[in-house]
Parts: sequence; structure tokens; C-alpha cells
Amino acid sequence: MHIKNHFLLGLLLATFLWFTQKTDLKDLILLVQSTVLIDMDHFIIYIRQKKRFSLGHYIKEQRHYLKLQKPRFYMFHKIEIVLLLFLLSSFLPVLKFVSIGVAFHIFLDMLIYVRHHRSLRRMRTYSYLHDIYCGIRRVPAY
Repeated sequence: MHIKNHFLLGLLLATFLWFTQKTDLKDLILLVQSTVLIDMDHFIIYIRQKKRFSLGHYIKEQRHYLKLQKPRFYMFHKIEIVLLLFLLSSFLPVLKFVSIGVAFHIFLDMLIYVRHHRSLRRMRTYSYLHDIYCGIRRVPAY
């Protein structure tokens, strides 16, 4: 899913929480930011592989790969990251809304993937446990 859509849907979720839960505005801003900033792992991998720090080139290439909807390895797009954030939010309450934003982002990515492929077959790519169990494969990001 394109980052613009993640932002808009994160904003929609934050608006919903604002009216239904009377959530603090700073918490909702964190939620929207985390919904978008989780995609930084795409850019980090792009920089590593292409040896190029160009947001413009990255955005052009990302449009191409978004159309393919192939499973790729992204370090922050994992269920275990969400669980860790939820656990840490017991000690750092500010992480509660970060974890909700990250979980929402991953959920949206899964929906788009299933809609595109009409299959749940590769949903396991969202888990480090699966990567460890099956052996970490080198899946190119770009």
C-alpha cells in the first residue's frame, strides 16, 4: 500500500479514536506517525541495496514494486515487533499508540496482499518465527 494511503487511513483511525475514546491528541499524532514511519525499513533496505540515498528514485521504484505485490523481507513489518511494543507499553505507556499504529499498518498491508493474490499462503512472511524456523531466505526488497 502506498504511504499516502497509510497516512490517510491512520488519520481516519485516529479520528475515530478521538471521537469514540476521547484520546489525547499527542497519542493520536503518535499513532498516525507510526502508521507511516514503519515504512522506513523499505527505504533503509533500498539504500543498502542500491547504494543510493535518493528519495525520488526510491519513490519511482516503489511504485513499480507495489504493483507486483510480491512478499519481501522488511524488518519492522513483523508481528513480533507489535507484540514487543505492546509489552513495552506496560512500562512506557507512550508506546501503546505506536504499537496500535504499527499493528494497523501491518493489517492494512495484509489486506492488500490478500486482495491482490486471493490467498493467505504467504502471510507467514510477517513473522520472524517463521523466518527462523524455515531458515532466513534472502528476499530482495528492491
